[in-house]
Amino acid sequence: MSDDVVLRLAVVAAVGAAAVIVALIGRRGVAVARRRVVLEGIGPGLILFTSTSCGTCAQMRARMGKWPQTVEVSYESAADAFPAGVDRVPAVALVDEQGRGWIAHGRVSEGRLARWIAGGP
Repeated sequence: MSDDVVLRLAVVAAVGAAAVIVALIGRRGVAVARRRVVLEGIGPGLILFTSTSCGTCAQMRARMGKWPQTVEVSYESAADAFPAGVDRVPAVALVDEQGRGWIAHGRVSEGRLARWIAGGP
């Protein structure tokens, strides 16, 4: 009987440890890379592409509040303003007057955004 109790406790401990690991990995988020783009008809500036049905977009909207110069373009209100290169949301772009710059899709950390924005388009 005591072996059965020990086995059950070991299983509970293993499940708990797995849950903690999954939670910690989830907090870090998915690595997001930026890529060079030319977004015709967009810019200059910092643009956040969103959709009202996107939960991650709400998180990015709150995060982008640190940069008040951010212009938000919602798919529902301006689908025709989504240039080629914006194929999913959320997407953050920093472009110059010719629309040249970078874009990153997904949940970008505040620190990474700060470094990228400081580097310019």
